[in-house]
Amino acid sequence: MADTAVRDPQVHELKTDPEPFSALGAKKVEIRRDDRRFAVDDYLRLREHDRTTDAYSGRVLWAQVTHVQRGYGLPFDFVALSLDLEVMAPGTHRCDGTCHEGPRDGDDCPLCCDEPQRMCSNCQSYS
Repeated sequence: MADTAVRDPQVHELKTDPEPFSALGAKKVEIRRDDRRFAVDDYLRLREHDRTTDAYSGRVLWAQVTHVQRGYGLPFDFVALSLDLEVMAPGTHRCDGTCHEGPRDGDDCPLCCDEPQRMCSNCQSYS
């Protein structure tokens, strides 16, 4: 039976291997173990992580779940998540490049802020 309970969107912080992380944008679906009961409107904070060194690269990308697919050939404990990659972290804003040059903190995604509820220190405002 489908879970129809309404809940507030959750923020899930997830490690992502370098190859699938680099493909984000070209690919818009993540296949994940369904250990968090992902739901539509949840946010994913995808952090590039190298398993061989057990280190984070510092690259971060935010996405919002637009569709959750369970079943249909997927193993019972896996889920396909359709993602909107044109979203921002909850409580932040998209930087249009007028407040500073280029990505911040070595992050090459289009977001200037990588933490929820944190504003760009150069913009000093939310939009």
